[in-house]
Amino acid sequence: MALMEEVSAEEVKVAAFSMHPDKSPGPDGLNPAFFQTYWGVVGEDVVRFCQKFMTMGELPEGMNNTLVRLIPKVKTPEKMTELRPISLCNVLLRILSKVLTNRLKPCLGSLISNKQSAFMEGRLLTDNALIAFEINHYMKRKTQGKNGIAGLKIDISKAYDRLEWHFIESMMRRFGFCEMWINRLMGYISSVEYSFLHEGNVFGSVKPHRGVRQGDPISPYVFILCAEGLSAIIRRNEEAGLLHGCKIARGAPTISHLLFADDCYLFFRATGSEASVMKNILIRYESISGQSINYSKSAIIFSPNTSAENREEVCNYLGVEEVQEPGKYLGMPMRIGHSKISAFGFLQDRVQHRLQGYGDKSLSKAGKLTVLKTAVQAIPNFWMSLFLIPSEVCNGIERKMNAFWWCNKTSGNGIRWISWDKLCLSKEGGGLGFKSLRKFNLAMLAKQGWRIVNNINPLVTNLLRARYFPNSDFLNAKLGNNPSYIWRSIMEAQDVIKQGCRKRIGDGRSTEVWKTPWLPCKLNGFLTTPMPEELSETLVYNLMEEDGTRWDYDLIRDICNVRDRNLIQQIPIPVRQREDSWFWLLEVKGEFSVRSCYRQLQGEMDFPNAAFWKKLWSLNLPGKIINFLWRTCRLCLPTAAALATKNVDLSINCPWCRSCVEDSIHILFTCNFAQDVWKSVGLWEVISRNLNPDIFETMQKIFSVSHKNQRVLVGLFCWSLWNRRNRWVWDRVNTSVFGVKAAALNLFNDWKKAQEEVKVTGIQKMLGDRRWCKPPAGWLKVNIDAAWVSQQNTTSMGCVIRDEAGEFVRARCSEMQPCVEPKMAEALSLKEALAWIKDWRSAQVIFETDSKLLVDALTGSRGKSFFDTIVNDCVELLKHFTDALVVFAYRSANSVAHALAKAAHSMSGPQEWINIASEIIECIIADEKF
Repeated sequence: MALMEEVSAEEVKVAAFSMHPDKSPGPDGLNPAFFQTYWGVVGEDVVRFCQKFMTMGELPEGMNNTLVRLIPKVKTPEKMTELRPISLCNVLLRILSKVLTNRLKPCLGSLISNKQSAFMEGRLLTDNALIAFEINHYMKRKTQGKNGIAGLKIDISKAYDRLEWHFIESMMRRFGFCEMWINRLMGYISSVEYSFLHEGNVFGSVKPHRGVRQGDPISPYVFILCAEGLSAIIRRNEEAGLLHGCKIARGAPTISHLLFADDCYLFFRATGSEASVMKNILIRYESISGQSINYSKSAIIFSPNTSAENREEVCNYLGVEEVQEPGKYLGMPMRIGHSKISAFGFLQDRVQHRLQGYGDKSLSKAGKLTVLKTAVQAIPNFWMSLFLIPSEVCNGIERKMNAFWWCNKTSGNGIRWISWDKLCLSKEGGGLGFKSLRKFNLAMLAKQGWRIVNNINPLVTNLLRARYFPNSDFLNAKLGNNPSYIWRSIMEAQDVIKQGCRKRIGDGRSTEVWKTPWLPCKLNGFLTTPMPEELSETLVYNLMEEDGTRWDYDLIRDICNVRDRNLIQQIPIPVRQREDSWFWLLEVKGEFSVRSCYRQLQGEMDFPNAAFWKKLWSLNLPGKIINFLWRTCRLCLPTAAALATKNVDLSINCPWCRSCVEDSIHILFTCNFAQDVWKSVGLWEVISRNLNPDIFETMQKIFSVSHKNQRVLVGLFCWSLWNRRNRWVWDRVNTSVFGVKAAALNLFNDWKKAQEEVKVTGIQKMLGDRRWCKPPAGWLKVNIDAAWVSQQNTTSMGCVIRDEAGEFVRARCSEMQPCVEPKMAEALSLKEALAWIKDWRSAQVIFETDSKLLVDALTGSRGKSFFDTIVNDCVELLKHFTDALVVFAYRSANSVAHALAKAAHSMSGPQEWINIASEIIECIIADEKF
């Protein structure tokens, strides 16, 4: 009955704001952006509309009217089948549909079989493609045996449009949905009325008796519920022994069908009897669901050991044609030949075609950056998720992108000022954030490996385990005998996964001490202590004390070297015993991300000049100006001196003063004209103190000593000076100091106006957020903080308790176990405080910490990292309190706790305590007078 609970305002708001603002409007002429922008005005009415429907099951007259726009599939359509109908319904109805969808989605995991992977959380399109590829690879190798295998791809015509309403209703009853929910959903589906939009005019009115709308948020989920009917019929025939799927290895699951929405791939023994059974299954499914299978567009492939007689018999029964190659399934090729370059060469052609479409347009560097990142770089991503694209293809694509980036608007050619590898560095590292395709390919393949390690899709994992690593795990798997190209591709990322994955220790009973990466070190997660032969099978729980709540430090000291000993001591053991699990060390929540994996491959964790580049890219200026500043700092500005180094024949003197070499420093700062401009706006003093022959050093120093407005002005005036230089060089247009100043200041005023619109008003409100406040009556407030000294590998915590009057109750400071990062220290300090206070039986307590990350982790979803182990312990400890809150507080409101935390590092004598007490008193005074 959770499906029929009262609709909440937050639920409706989430549905409304999850829609793309610029989706096409329906009959009411409004798009989602209208509702999102004016939610404060219309929100209550939208919520009431959704609540009324769930309560009464009625829609206002005309609310479910839908406009149908016919989009041609071909250049000159002549048949209705060559037109694609797109449904445009009212946004209010789409919000209601989103609410229904968000309620239905959590139920589907337990209802839909693992043979379907469409629209299911945790399942990907690539899962089915991977399974289908492995089966086709097995079929290609199956040259012996009496039973051949047939793979049938069927084409379902107008799958959404033909779905019978009575079938939808009966399927939901079979699944056990309550009558109220069924009535609401069927009322929503069956009240639709279509009109047709052509050249801006609306024609006709059609009331359908079957089908679900294309583009409706709930339609895909209704469809996969109904497709489960086909899956159920196939399973029943399998259980009766009438149908046999394909089993690619001993111990592998048998696969008889793969469904992804209306894309169906069926596998069975290539005999007349099983073909007859499959034909009857399809006929029955058509009759009860309303679906229509287009056998002329369907195709079948056989394993080589299938006799000619069986092939002919199966094709005759099913009415389909045999093909020699399986072609594509879900857009992925099902077989890859010996020449990988030929197989993936089409990607270069697609990139070239896309770039040619922008070749005749006058794009700025900022425009080219957007085109390359969004429209071009994403082209090979789909194939990279399963296949290792040959280096030659990746290099070819990158050459085309590089040529497009540097090409000149007039000649079509251009100077390559920086190598592509440097352009592929992140913006924090001085690059532009283009993807190094080979490394990005490996990062995407690592995602498939990570899913296998964590058994995210058991069907995929069990299939690959049975075929390639039946007696080990993925991290220790070998390439194996005659592997498929997909397996070869995933294995290329095995070492990448080993570097980033770690075992989170729970009870320690499934983790081998020397054979598993479980230490919290980014460079090497394995023990470096030599492994004694007699301890080769030792598990981590053997390094714990008998109760499993703490490490056996004496044993660890005897066995491990200093490095391993220190790392082990940093690993928290959970309060409640849990099984060991894998987590991704490079993400805060421990969940794998392609982004962090790619950054690891690029070596982009720390950059020496990251602070400067962050300041530059964070300037809220037009992209063309920021890109100009980047080119200036990267020595890519085509000044006369720079062009001369590229063998361009021209005068290298400044076009203004004619006496100095024109380089970036001169044209932007040291030329007499440039100095006059800077003096006229009062910035010359700041610039002159930081001038350096190196333009990058100069910009870096200027940005480090100036505030945000000054940095913006520097960028705008540099841009105006460069524009002035170009107008003189190319058009002989001379601009005065006043003209350059006016152009830059106009841009600055526009920028300042935009900043004012988002500026937070009210300094008192800001200060109020940072001031320590007394807790409500009957509550205690506990301020907690941690001190972390990386050089000494020590951590400590401090907490102070005050009552509703703000009076001091009790305080504590102590050293804690070593930890790797500040966030771990903050979590440990909260855990220590909770463990200390929980026995007081205090009814109502507010805990304040200056770690927003910790507060978000406690109130939101948690991951699998060591940090989350401590957070889970804090959640368990909070259950000891009748009423407890953990909230974020600024450091200024947490000053006493911070002083106490620092105190734990210096408790060697009376003088240190006097100093600490003085500091704490000062913090208390600051709390009261802030």
